[in-house]
Amino acid sequence: MEDTNLPVHTVTAEAGSNISLACPGVSEHSLVATLEWRVNDNRILVYSTSSTTGFDPHNHITLSPSNYALVFDPVKSSDTGEYKCLVNNRNIPEAVVRLLVQGNPLGQRYLRLRMTNPILQKAF
Repeated sequence: MEDTNLPVHTVTAEAGSNISLACPGVSEHSLVATLEWRVNDNRILVYSTSSTTGFDPHNHITLSPSNYALVFDPVKSSDTGEYKCLVNNRNIPEAVVRLLVQGNPLGQRYLRLRMTNPILQKAF
């Protein structure tokens, strides 16, 4: 089975919220010796029974120890992408998780501040 034939699960989230992405085909009862999460084919997290290594430069993505879900605290618009969970050295995931992050709460908050703050109105 090639990646192009995989089922796609779409998850929509609001920027700034805390969410988790389940690893397709894995539950708290699964026997997992190794696990790798990728986004857009870039490795973001690697788990083995002895350690977990994250490659998130913003340090807001972790792994749930109970069900191997990817946890975003908080999710950002830049997290939008196609996520794959590879279990026990498999090369092909059970499915692709497409994450769509909507909104930009920081931008909206700045705009509200600018409109209500006379100093910021003059500066911009």
